[in-house]
Amino acid sequence: MESIDGPRAARPEETSELHRLITDVFGSGDMPGNQVPDEYPLIFRDKDAESRQVICVDGKIVSYVGLHIRDAVFFGCEVKVGSVGGVCTHPAYRGRGLATILMNHCESFMRDAGVDLVIVSGERGLYRRLEYELAGRVSVYRIPADSGTDDSGYTIRDATEADIGEMVRLYQRLPVRFHRPLEDFQIAVGAIWIDRVIDQRHALVAERDGSLQAYLTYTVDESGGESGASDPTATVGQPSFLLEEESVGNVSIGNRIANEFAGDPGAVLALARAAARRAGASHFDLSVAGAYRELLSECDTHGYPRQTAHQPGTFKLLAPSRFLAAIKPLLIERAGEDIADRLAISKTDGTYLLELDDQRYRIGRNADLLELIFEPGLRAECGPDGRLRAAVAACFPLPMVWTGLNFV
Repeated sequence: MESIDGPRAARPEETSELHRLITDVFGSGDMPGNQVPDEYPLIFRDKDAESRQVICVDGKIVSYVGLHIRDAVFFGCEVKVGSVGGVCTHPAYRGRGLATILMNHCESFMRDAGVDLVIVSGERGLYRRLEYELAGRVSVYRIPADSGTDDSGYTIRDATEADIGEMVRLYQRLPVRFHRPLEDFQIAVGAIWIDRVIDQRHALVAERDGSLQAYLTYTVDESGGESGASDPTATVGQPSFLLEEESVGNVSIGNRIANEFAGDPGAVLALARAAARRAGASHFDLSVAGAYRELLSECDTHGYPRQTAHQPGTFKLLAPSRFLAAIKPLLIERAGEDIADRLAISKTDGTYLLELDDQRYRIGRNADLLELIFEPGLRAECGPDGRLRAAVAACFPLPMVWTGLNFV
């Protein structure tokens, strides 16, 4: 009979074995054992042993789930967010439900840790069966490399480690973002300067009058063959999942490793144009989440082509009532203290209820709850009626936090 150990936290002496499993599953057996963990440093360098949950069979690690718990800010309100990634099982042990066991174990752990919202870096059937659903809106703008816009007011250069402090301050101005220890920022941005053969990471900054105005991180993927930098019709940007039918060549930029920006909207667009020119591409596909209101407006003003979709990944509200309590100051600003005090979400027998006094709206699925609270928001033909509908319209939808350098 097999000996099964777990779910449990991975032990320090198991690090090499765990890294080998992760690289074999997400990379290939001919890669160095630590290659994939090196590409996703935050989750694999988390000092908390509970961030690496495993199941062992006969003393061998065969299944893994990674956690990364951080507070996030929603317009000044703090919410605890759990990010889940690196979920994998050794091919020889698949079909036994090990990943499901680990995911349920991690969900219980996150509930006990006070996590309100979970972000999973994937949309596979496993997550959907566990009620992780799509949420959050992203607009993908096609930014021409040469748009006729004068970027001469900006000095654009590669970011250096000395820029991290200013990059942090730019990031802190975002209305919806993660709380990051400085060390997290240093680890994540520092990974960009690791020399990679397949995935070429970059971090650019834009300066004006000696002051940092914006930064942009991105990844050039040249895995399709020789560099396509000489192809003027190639597209770069993050991600090109919506516009790929128009793309030619094998140069693209994706958020598989990291993509984040912050700062003045004009400077961000100057960086996107510069990134495209550096890659020899005609466009940069820039994904803009809903929290970046000024940048969305700037892109629309320029008339850049746009397509929209949900944010990458899947999501679940573990504790809707606690989430509502956490964002109460925001609800007071939007709808008034009276509404914020009376609006409630409860759950009974797997069904959510949104309540305002004697008015109730039954929400059957986590997907419907996410749609009510987060962008893109309820469709006109859906949702509650009367005063409850007015309260929902005043309070929601909220933009979803963008993972960015907190990638898992």
